Amino acid sequence: MPNLLPTRTPLKRDMRQWFTAGAISTAACLFLYTLYGIIFVHFHANSIGNQMKLFEYHGMFPLIRPNDPYLISLPAQFGSALFFGFSLGSLVSMVGIFISIWFWVRRTLSWIDIFWFILFAFFAAYYSLSLEHPIISTAFGLLSPFVFFIPWILCMNRSRGRRFSYKRWLVFIIVLVLPVLLIRPASFEYIRDTMLEIPVLRSLSTFYYEHTLLAADVIKPAAYKTQKAIAVSSDVNKILDRPHGTLWIISDEPCSIAGTSLVISSISQKCDSFYVPASPVLDDSRQIIQKASSKIDYNRLMRAGIRNSLLIGLPCLALFFIMWIALGLSLVSNRMLSLAVILGMVYLICFMPGIFGAFWEYELKKKPDKIHEYILSGHETKRYLVLVHYPESLSTKELIWYCQDPSARIRLRALIEIGERRDRAFLGALSQALNDPQLNVRTKACWALGNNRGLVSNRLLQNVLENDPSWYVRDYAYRAIGRIRPINKVVVE
Repeated sequence: MPNLLPTRTPLKRDMRQWFTAGAISTAACLFLYTLYGIIFVHFHANSIGNQMKLFEYHGMFPLIRPNDPYLISLPAQFGSALFFGFSLGSLVSMVGIFISIWFWVRRTLSWIDIFWFILFAFFAAYYSLSLEHPIISTAFGLLSPFVFFIPWILCMNRSRGRRFSYKRWLVFIIVLVLPVLLIRPASFEYIRDTMLEIPVLRSLSTFYYEHTLLAADVIKPAAYKTQKAIAVSSDVNKILDRPHGTLWIISDEPCSIAGTSLVISSISQKCDSFYVPASPVLDDSRQIIQKASSKIDYNRLMRAGIRNSLLIGLPCLALFFIMWIALGLSLVSNRMLSLAVILGMVYLICFMPGIFGAFWEYELKKKPDKIHEYILSGHETKRYLVLVHYPESLSTKELIWYCQDPSARIRLRALIEIGERRDRAFLGALSQALNDPQLNVRTKACWALGNNRGLVSNRLLQNVLENDPSWYVRDYAYRAIGRIRPINKVVVE
């Protein structure tokens, strides 16, 4: 194979161009796996639609209408498909970036390097494999090396070999990473709450939650879905211990029913089914659902790939882009040091609220006597810290007061504490919270009502289920209803 990388440049190894090539190739992988996600999301949207028609036909309330825009519209399906682009695409692109280091150091490609392409393709195909569509998922995995390395090679061939200072680059890396290290390690809940306070991130958070359920349906085993239609062979005439949200359809031909999540049978079927011994009574159905979901789990490997992306792929990719930005700042500093310093200062200023928050958190833990001062503070972060670390110190009146706080994350945290206390004195506050403009707050109000139990809570949740525009909020309401009065049904076809 001819040499495809630049060799006639002043610098034979162009660091700036390597980062640029990696970023462009990463974008190509994100696009590839977004297309991959569209295929699966569209397929599952049709499956959900068929399942919801089953619920409607048999007189059970469907969690999402078959014609809901968040289910059938192409923009909504594309929004859900982005989840696969940014998860699987990030994981695959990071593997490509690590392999490209070998090519970049050697400055050449040879026939022996075909081994790396095969390894790359195998990795991508393995962690994106779906047994629902094995040919399609394998094809996307095999395409990954080409989608990554063709733009990478083309970009590297445009290398200009610009010189830069490694010491200055290291300084800018430290500047960009230091604020992240100064702020305490952030949990998912802390990141979620903080996003609610920044308008751009709040819109991003809302977009994610509005589209996450359709994407999650692709990778969830049936046992973890909120509503499940389960077809059962006709030799069963009684089903005991039916979990909330299950519609059991007894049929002579269970495989012929469109929209079912699982098929359970005592005889061999033409579709994938879970075998149970012949018996007129199906007892311990919860365990049977778990076992059937474990056996008929088409997307186990894809789910593992997404998990590895969240744990490894995305953090590594974030570090890659931090190093790339630091390199850009070091190149800017070669021509205009003052501009690079100003840009660095602006970046650090963006982290100042987080740094102050970390200091106030340290102060509160060291001096718990400041709790009352923080509760009455005019600073939103101080009030939030009390709710995170000392929620039990708040009185019933203070929690109700916090449910009206201008800060969405404070309202959310107040509702979490209310749900933990399970006191019906909070029913008025919870009823008002169901109309909160922020969907994350409404979901926690539903969760708290489910913990409070009672007829009033059930009535309020039923109203949410019928009228809330957000699929995500309705899902929370439906699960909460299951803790008060489980909904299920058995029908015979």
